[in-house]
Amino acid sequence: MNMKPNQKIKAPKYRISNLDQAEIVTVLHKLLANYQIYFHKLKCFSWNVIGQDFFDLHHIFRELCNKTYQNIDYVADRIRFHDKLVLTKWTDYIKLSEVKENSTNITGFEMVNEICMDMMKLLSIKKKCLKIISDIYDYGTEDIIKSMMFEMEKDYRMLSAWKK
Repeated sequence: MNMKPNQKIKAPKYRISNLDQAEIVTVLHKLLANYQIYFHKLKCFSWNVIGQDFFDLHHIFRELCNKTYQNIDYVADRIRFHDKLVLTKWTDYIKLSEVKENSTNITGFEMVNEICMDMMKLLSIKKKCLKIISDIYDYGTEDIIKSMMFEMEKDYRMLSAWKK
């Protein structure tokens, strides 16, 4: 390599087209909106679960809250990586989300059932995200979503076993 003294090396830029970035950010905002509603539901369930299953479910919901909070942060970081601002309004989240708010005046069994259905919605959304993201070759985002899917599939299996 023939370099002159004090010559700076230019690192190649990681580049995804603006159109592709917009597509990635759109699916990430949808994922973020669903995660935000899901997180809020988990938090409310952890506060309001009653009955013989209180200790088990309160602990499980809190654990899922912690994982979800971390995933929300990962998704928001990927949106910022693509140099876009993260949605922050609840009205936007509610409009974009397939996961819906729910009453907390339900049994622990109904809460677990609701969370399992929400997990299936989130897994479906992540699968759609992966299709778009992998076609654009955004490997960083792809790895994060695959990791989140693996964890959620494991949690789903555990909750499904609890319901039986």
